[in-house]
Amino acid sequence: MPAKLIEHLDNHAAEHDYTGRSEVVRESARTLLTEFDGTRLKDEALAGVVSVCYDFGVRRHASSDRRHRNRRLLARAAGVGQFRDA
Repeated sequence: MPAKLIEHLDNHAAEHDYTGRSEVVRESARTLLTEFDGTRLKDEALAGVVSVCYDFGVRRHASSDRRHRNRRLLARAAGVGQFRDA
């Protein structure tokens, strides 16, 4: 492991009250593996934002159909128009 990384781990451990760099590495590894495991947020309510940009008036966009099909999952849907000078 590069000396600079070891120094960074030691500093992080000291600043955040870890017992040492080994504890930092263990916790980091657990967190990383949990992210890829997919179970960490399994039973949690999640939220997200989807932004779609397309030319207004060309045709009804497919995202509009998807939004209507899944409206029971949505807390809020909003449309914002941006018009450019002709």
